[in-house]
Amino acid sequence: MSKLSGRSPRLQQLFAWGPYLFVCVVLAAQFIAILLLNDGRFVYTLDDPYIHLALSESLAQFHYGIHPSEFSAPSSSILWPFLLAPAASLSVHEYLPLGINVIAALFCVRLLWMVLELARLTAVANGAFAAGLICILISCLNITGLVFTGMEHSLQVMLALAVVVGMIEIVERDRVVPTWWFMAAVVLGPQIRYENAGLSLAAVLVMAIRGQRRLALLLGLGWVLIMGAFSLMLLSCDLPSLASSVLTKSHLFDEGSLFSTMVGVIKHVRPTESSLPLWLMGTLFVAAVLYDRGRRDLPLLLFGAFFIACHLVAGRYGRFARYEIYVLVSAVAVMLYSFRAQLKTLTERSHPVLGLLLLGLFIAQFSFHRIRVTVLTPLAANNIYQQQYQMHRFVTEFYKKPVVANDIGWVSYRNESYVLDLYGLASEQMRVARLKAGEDKNAARAALVGASGIELVMTYFPPNGELSQDWIPLAYLDLSRKLISAARARVVFYATSAAATDEIRGQLEVFGKTLPPNVRLETVGMMGGPEP
Repeated sequence: MSKLSGRSPRLQQLFAWGPYLFVCVVLAAQFIAILLLNDGRFVYTLDDPYIHLALSESLAQFHYGIHPSEFSAPSSSILWPFLLAPAASLSVHEYLPLGINVIAALFCVRLLWMVLELARLTAVANGAFAAGLICILISCLNITGLVFTGMEHSLQVMLALAVVVGMIEIVERDRVVPTWWFMAAVVLGPQIRYENAGLSLAAVLVMAIRGQRRLALLLGLGWVLIMGAFSLMLLSCDLPSLASSVLTKSHLFDEGSLFSTMVGVIKHVRPTESSLPLWLMGTLFVAAVLYDRGRRDLPLLLFGAFFIACHLVAGRYGRFARYEIYVLVSAVAVMLYSFRAQLKTLTERSHPVLGLLLLGLFIAQFSFHRIRVTVLTPLAANNIYQQQYQMHRFVTEFYKKPVVANDIGWVSYRNESYVLDLYGLASEQMRVARLKAGEDKNAARAALVGASGIELVMTYFPPNGELSQDWIPLAYLDLSRKLISAARARVVFYATSAAATDEIRGQLEVFGKTLPPNVRLETVGMMGGPEP
């Protein structure tokens, strides 16, 4: 008897709920581990979400920027800070990103199940095959780890999958009018993360090719106009038309000639360990198109190849396995549907468990880094607790004056004092200064610090190093555990003038007695101390 037969509605229902239970159990385990490591304090695995939280505090006061005294665009997302702003005055504000991300992760499970349902794979072994495959994808693609970043990536993945499922339905059912949630995902995706514009553009182009030109035009105009309106708002604030995080981190916006930009794109596109899965899937899609041009789901293959190409050209990788997850999950979803016949053959000719094992091994061999990130999520949160959260405690409970820092999330959040951003996300002047070459860059940034009159600098840079040899090192804050998500294991506290050293050193000594066990703050005496 075929292994596809023998359906049991009760078993199918049980297995359909399995992936949701799996996600909830993993999330609960990670949450509890974070609390245990952090002395009962929940902290996200990155400092970046606290930038969004700080920005949303300002948005609640109808100001765009980290500080009321200046405009800035530090967020990597257009809409994400606006989603957080309504709760800015509430005690639950800090946990709102976690709640949204948990819901988004569960919706990702539902959307993956819909992909397998459309591929007619949910009936295999009463749904056990589909449930197991989704659990493998959740484990290998860092879906639960994204939740604890506190960033917009979980929502980004959910919207990307919604676009993919909507495209599959258009191809599968030859829909003239797509579902409302597909159209919403096409429009809202780029507002959550700029990278989703590749998916939205691919969807609009495929719809236009299929003859749905008017609707494609309306959807395309929808997301372009919203992004354009945001850019106009930034320009009205005397800021660049794109967010500082995009200008700072993307290779497409390096200051230089068109030729140097093209060289940068070519270097970026070349296959690497991070981009290899996308190269393989994109090549497979193109090969399928060339092999059988009469396939009904040809538009879907072209759709997948196009958004993969967009990410290969313009997308980023890494930073605790979060930048590329949306495109990996989307590409895998397209692949599962497009090669459904081969997957059915695999399960029919072998035991479904064996087929699941083979698929799991194939996916896992390209996912060791993302699996590692999922496992290390609690330790990553502990990094931020021992470093950025303690810096936040020092400036809000002890120092209570303006400071300079290059990780400004926790330091700025729930802090009424001014924070000058050395990295440049929340300071346009500092961002421009970072574009200068060599020593000019360091001198320009040090000059901005000097002009601000701020007396305390907290940075990863070593004493007497890159920015100013006039700064006086006062203390070193060291992690007690392995470096996972923080940029460096040691933060250096500087005084920018000799007159401020005694006061700051005294406050640091008192602060050091309040640190968690094993977190070391080593103050530097008048005669100096050990080099970092």
